[in-house]
Amino acid sequence: MNSIIMSPDQEMISRDMSPMTSLALTILFTSFLTGFYIYDLVKRNKTTEDRLSDLEHTIHETATLQESQSDTLREHNERIREKKDYDESEEIQEGKYQAWMGFVEDSKIPLTFTIWREKYSTIEKNLEWTNWDRTQDGSCIVRDFYLGNSNPDFSWVLTFPSAHTVHAEMHDTLINGWDSVCKIRIILTAAKDDILQFVSQQEFEGSKTMNLVVKKSVEDGLIQWSRILIDA
Repeated sequence: MNSIIMSPDQEMISRDMSPMTSLALTILFTSFLTGFYIYDLVKRNKTTEDRLSDLEHTIHETATLQESQSDTLREHNERIREKKDYDESEEIQEGKYQAWMGFVEDSKIPLTFTIWREKYSTIEKNLEWTNWDRTQDGSCIVRDFYLGNSNPDFSWVLTFPSAHTVHAEMHDTLINGWDSVCKIRIILTAAKDDILQFVSQQEFEGSKTMNLVVKKSVEDGLIQWSRILIDA
């Protein structure tokens, strides 16, 4: 068995190096712990920053969502108010015209009148029109004006279904009537003798005689009027 014999100088060096080695190891270990602590601290700080960033992002998304929900709620409330304030009676009622309908209550002179304006009105206005209580108002004045104010001068289309019967029709259009186009239609089918007796004439003179029929009907208050809606 071989033995290694160290000289006195080597033994001294070995004894001198032991504390230094211990110090170096201590310093190395301390440095390692310090580095690990710093690394852990940096890592924790990075994690905290990430969490703060995520939290800020979540807060921003929540605020955006709340703002969007607030806008939606505001729009919903506005629609509710609009619907509450909305009045269907203010809608235009298309397909209907306001019209006067009149007829003479005489079985021998069944004269019929229709006067209408080609203009759409609101549901409310149409209800007011049809709820007329037959009192004299401005619309009556306009109506009688269209009938010639007791002096009608219409051109009639006459046919004679038989030797003793007359069918008479009158159609006229007035511009700007009732702020629009106003149309008039008058129809009568009657025995010629009954017509002549009604206007106290001896001879039937076409449009002249028919205008006298209208004139007498208006002046004597023989026309029963109503306000209706007709299809456009």
